[in-house]
Amino acid sequence: ADVYLPGGASAAASFEEMLVFVPGGAWSHGYKSFYTLTSRRLATELGCAVATVGYGLYPVADGAAQVAQVEEALAWAEAGAPLPPDGEPRRRLLNAGARLSVVGHSAGGQLSAA
Repeated sequence: ADVYLPGGASAAASFEEMLVFVPGGAWSHGYKSFYTLTSRRLATELGCAVATVGYGLYPVADGAAQVAQVEEALAWAEAGAPLPPDGEPRRRLLNAGARLSVVGHSAGGQLSAA
């Protein structure tokens, strides 16, 4: 996941809320990097951490694999978003009991609802 923090937030900050954003792209050509500006704006406007998650694209990844990859990202967020996400956690981005919201655009909206 690419993580975006509200403007002015310290890289060492912890948050009470995270928005998990799943990009669209008709399941076959959407990339999380397409949503960098959107994710930064959401973090600033909402005042929370935003994690934009990626998933494999069709035909390499079918719908079930895409749902599983989004579920893995949600499990990471539910675990407090340990950083770095792929290594030994040094700290957690989210405080205990933090709220999670999941949204997506287009195909990402369907994946976030699955």
